[in-house]
Amino acid sequence: MKKYTLMIFLLMFIPLGTSANQKTPCWLDNDNGSFSTSYVKIFRALLIPDDLENPISSALKHHQIGDFRFIAVKGYGLEFPGADKTYVCTYGWRVISGTGDAHSSREDYIKSNKIKAYAKEYNREMYKLIID
Repeated sequence: MKKYTLMIFLLMFIPLGTSANQKTPCWLDNDNGSFSTSYVKIFRALLIPDDLENPISSALKHHQIGDFRFIAVKGYGLEFPGADKTYVCTYGWRVISGTGDAHSSREDYIKSNKIKAYAKEYNREMYKLIID
């Protein structure tokens, strides 16, 4: 009986709709270290503040230093507004704090929507810069 209980317990952790042969999507696999953006470029990117008023300029600045990561925002999970997840898995992502699916005030809601709109435009511009 203990053997079957253990099997049932372990089966609870297998996500529905996946099989043992399917690879976990990169945005769910925190151990995926195959992104093309180096740690040096990531460090340099920390010196570039996000300009929420000008996502295209921000994307260009990051692209110029070799930081091709896309922006993720928090919600129920990670969201990549305006980004193709194939490219997200290749170039990686960074999360902008201040987003989420729970808002404590109207100001938080407005700020979160502004960041999501910024991320969408930034990601679209980064995609254009990458494919050119």
